[in-house]
Amino acid sequence: LAYLACTHYGYRKGLFIRAFAEEGRAVTILNPNELVIGDLFGNGRQELDAGQDDNIIPVQFITRYKIPETALETISCFLQDISPGTVAAFLDYTHRPALF
Repeated sequence: LAYLACTHYGYRKGLFIRAFAEEGRAVTILNPNELVIGDLFGNGRQELDAGQDDNIIPVQFITRYKIPETALETISCFLQDISPGTVAAFLDYTHRPALF
């Protein structure tokens, strides 16, 4: 079992699957992003089609953690081709040290 414990890992699930396969390991991937879909859209949701404008979900990052520049660059590099909207929001994150 491989648990993709940070939500940004789930965006690149395919990379993890390939890496384990290259090492000769058969694993089940547990992706928390897939588990949350039902909470966000309900169990009867239709498949989201990334090519349709009406499926755009606004994304905003608010964190009490100041994200290091190297993390911003690295994570953005991995996500840019599959979710440019997420990258734009990530790079424009709001830092609130007293968030909770």
